[in-house]
Amino acid sequence: ITALLKAHNDIRTAKGVPPLVWDKTIANHAIGWANHSMQFAKFQATDGDPGNPRHGDHTGYGQNLAWQYSSSPFPAIPYTSLVGLWNSEPIPTAPGTYNHVTQSLGCAVAAGKNPYPDPTQPAYLNDIILVCDYYPPGNWYGQQWNTATTLTQR
Repeated sequence: ITALLKAHNDIRTAKGVPPLVWDKTIANHAIGWANHSMQFAKFQATDGDPGNPRHGDHTGYGQNLAWQYSSSPFPAIPYTSLVGLWNSEPIPTAPGTYNHVTQSLGCAVAAGKNPYPDPTQPAYLNDIILVCDYYPPGNWYGQQWNTATTLTQR
């Protein structure tokens, strides 16, 4: 918990945005999603998986996913580098506008051999997925982006 929260808040501090707080209820949602995701190639259900929720199908939370494959066991889960992947996504970069994630955070990791590995990748023996859910849901493409100022006004 500490490493994930720190990884998020280090990025937020650098962008001048208030820190997130950990939320156990949100983390429990993330646990369910991480376990659900382990059964699909690329860790995500697709249109070809009827009846299975897909990333973004749930309501009430924002969500980021990151996964990593390895041919040898992970010595430690690379939380900082996985969270850093989200920071490299194209979002507004003006001071105070980093808020792809909002106020409360809950994360979970599922690890193991994915029974349906990504067909575009070599057959790795060790797969991990990191799911971080956020409340309230953050910014979505095609919608008005919030700023650090709007976050503090909620």
